[in-house]
Amino acid sequence: MAHLDDPTTQRANLRYIRNAMDEPLLEREHELDLARRWKDKRDEKALHELVRSYTRLVVALCGKV
Repeated sequence: MAHLDDPTTQRANLRYIRNAMDEPLLEREHELDLARRWKDKRDEKALHELVRSYTRLVVALCGKV
């Protein structure tokens, strides 16, 4: 599949990055609770919250490359 870098894709990427950077940082105890809920109960809601919060870190690190 070819990579498209048209204006629509660029806008979607910027929207994704902005949304990722708007995710709140997790308090330590809340992060541990989410990790335990995922590990012990396979709570997908907890997993998704963890992933969304870490997406902010990934976006920030990618901007430094």
